[in-house]
Amino acid sequence: MADLLLHSMSNFKEIFKDILVIMKPRMIVEIGCEYAGSTFQFLEYCKNNNAFLYIIDPSPFVDVDEVLKNYKGYYQFIKEKSVDALQIIPKADLYVVDGDHNYWTVVSELDLIFENNIPLVILHDLGFPWARR
Repeated sequence: MADLLLHSMSNFKEIFKDILVIMKPRMIVEIGCEYAGSTFQFLEYCKNNNAFLYIIDPSPFVDVDEVLKNYKGYYQFIKEKSVDALQIIPKADLYVVDGDHNYWTVVSELDLIFENNIPLVILHDLGFPWARR
């Protein structure tokens, strides 16, 4: 399903591949997985590079554990709001932020991400029309 969505981050798989190859992150956090389109790419990287992915989404459109059952041990799904979840997981090397698009949430996520940490952060669709809430 994610491949059919024009707004899906899975459309950026070539860019993500380059980032992962160059950066070699050991821990990745994905905020907002929707249909888990880009999640598969991050998990393939984790599986092949002994890395780990935290997936944060309070209301994904799929049963995450069922869809990702072939990747057990390489991820942890957290069905919480990002601002709450970011306070309980370890700091990561790479963050992919594509969850709630309102100003307060994104700023709060970034404050938590950059607290005692200097990772690479990828932000998706933060401008018009997505930020008009």
